[in-house]
Formats: sequence, structure tokens, C-alpha cells
Amino acid sequence: ARSVASKIWHDHFSKDPLSKSAGEQLRTNFLQWGGEREPKELIGHLFSSHKKLTIEDMTKAITDEIKENVHRRDSLFK
Repeated sequence: ARSVASKIWHDHFSKDPLSKSAGEQLRTNFLQWGGEREPKELIGHLFSSHKKLTIEDMTKAITDEIKENVHRRDSLFK
């Protein structure tokens, strides 16, 4: 779940966290369905404009998030 959330953030919101179009896309393709659809289907719809998600994509998303957090932490304690 964390890798999917990280990928959503980096692909859709990192450049413009308040993007109305990205928020609408998240709402209509992901959030509005609740438990009505399979998770694989929801993720597929959200990333349908991109290539199919792979394990490598998810691994990269979570490792990038970890590196970013380590960098933030280190800059706080210099």
C-alpha cells in the first residue's frame, strides 16, 4: 500500500500538490469506488495513461521515498 501511495504522489502530485486535475483523476479513478472494485483494477485505472505497473516500479517508488526521507532527516540534524 505504501509503495502505491508513494507512486501516486510522485506521478500525480509531487510537482503540484494542489492540482485540481490530478485530484479529480484520483477521485474518479480510485477513491469513488470504495470496496466495489478489485485493488488491481483500481490501480490499473489510475495508471492507465502510464505503462503497466511492475514490481520494479513499486520497489523504485518505495526506495525513492525512503531516500527522500533520509535526506530530509539528515538536513534537519546538520
